[in-house]
Amino acid sequence: MRKGVYAWQQPTGRPNGLHEKDILDVVDIMLATGARIGEALAISWTDVDLEAEKPTVTINGTVIKVKGAHGLRIQDHPKSSNSRQRYFLPTFAVEMMRRRQANTVLQNDLGLVFPSTVLTIRDPNGFRKQWRECRESLGYDWVTPHTFRKSVGTILANTQGIAAATAQLGHSNEKITSKHYVQKTHEVPDNTEVLQAFGEERKKEEDQAT
Repeated sequence: MRKGVYAWQQPTGRPNGLHEKDILDVVDIMLATGARIGEALAISWTDVDLEAEKPTVTINGTVIKVKGAHGLRIQDHPKSSNSRQRYFLPTFAVEMMRRRQANTVLQNDLGLVFPSTVLTIRDPNGFRKQWRECRESLGYDWVTPHTFRKSVGTILANTQGIAAATAQLGHSNEKITSKHYVQKTHEVPDNTEVLQAFGEERKKEEDQAT
């Protein structure tokens, strides 16, 4: 899917050199952290430490729309108080952030990592619209921005345990994570030896019949 998104979003001759639909990098930061879309788009370079031994990003706010003429602004806290936390970045996200940091075209007065094409605050609803266009063209109609957050919860719960998933997603308790953010694949105990009794009875019947 990521390969398809990369091909889909390639620039179409825009004079400023920006991708017309800069999507994949935003997807990658959501996969690297489990952040919500509004939180991802609110990240500024002051929230990022790429020089640390283990590079990090801190989620400090989220993009909101203010009624009236104010438009978009960055709220000074994420969706919930528990969501304000620092994440260690996996290598693929560090490499992506360094590419963006070195791209002078992306530099903006607000210091945003993921600005709009006119270097202002990027609208989460606009991103969702672009993502719908992309996913439909690639045949991934079911994948929403929230799917990436749930994917983070699922992979961590399955490999590191539910406590790790809960901490990463900033939930107040494990029940929320388990109920809403972890894909359930139930595995029952190995009862094959007991259930084989049905096969033995059938074998006896077949032997008697012959």
